[in-house]
Amino acid sequence: MSLRKKFNIFCVFFILMFPVFVSAESRLAFAFDDIRMHTELKQAEVISSRELFLDNPVDEKNSNWELLPLVNVLKSDASGSSIVVESDVAGIDISITKKNEGKNRIKLVVSLVKGMGNLIEGGRVNEQKSVAFLKFNNNVFGKIYVSANVYVAGCEVISGNIKMNLAGISVSDARSNSLSLPLNSGSGRGGINLMCNSGGVNELVLKFSTAKFNGNIIIPDEDSGVGFMLRNGLNNKWVRFDNDNAFNFVVEDSGRKTIPLEVFYSRYDDVIKPGLLSAKVQYTITYK
Repeated sequence: MSLRKKFNIFCVFFILMFPVFVSAESRLAFAFDDIRMHTELKQAEVISSRELFLDNPVDEKNSNWELLPLVNVLKSDASGSSIVVESDVAGIDISITKKNEGKNRIKLVVSLVKGMGNLIEGGRVNEQKSVAFLKFNNNVFGKIYVSANVYVAGCEVISGNIKMNLAGISVSDARSNSLSLPLNSGSGRGGINLMCNSGGVNELVLKFSTAKFNGNIIIPDEDSGVGFMLRNGLNNKWVRFDNDNAFNFVVEDSGRKTIPLEVFYSRYDDVIKPGLLSAKVQYTITYK
């Protein structure tokens, strides 16, 4: 069986506002709550923001605030009012914007935004490393520090290929069973074993595909009149091929999760040929 994975990122946009009065050479710290990425983001889309209000340190007629990057800068304007710099986490950048709030006050907005490319890695945005200077009338007013824990929802298959063997049945047993219904005897069991980020996945979608099928019945390579039906043990439903099979998905603290599968014989034709039956099924996992 093969696995194809898709990361979906759900983002909550929130802003925390609080007035702060600081002195020169201040440490301007922006601490973000834990961020869990769940749904896809567009480039430069805001994930989370913090705001800080700053008053002019001295009463001067002409005052000028300016942002200067201390790490790799990705984007800036000529006036020094806005910059975008790299963070320590791949796929996440830091946007810093200065806005005037009247004659003697500014608002500093620091945002975590989606960077370029499709890769987003979990990790720690380092609070010990300053990312920018804030200058007032050409004097350093303070350094800006950003901290956040970024978690990316994800699962890895740890079971490898799954082989399910069924006990043999007689031709008479197969004939006695109703068309398109599972035969109670001779079933086989297996499962998809996953290792997931605890709390990072809340819905799982399984999509199964096979070369040939009739409704819910897998048609074996031998086309003998008897096929297989596959049941998903998490929701106790028969697998529908080339359709999304969605169900709620709760990951235990250990991060381990098993999707139990059970396969049954099922007759799809009145003409039955004895012999060995085999079939292959592929699946795609999408988690949210």
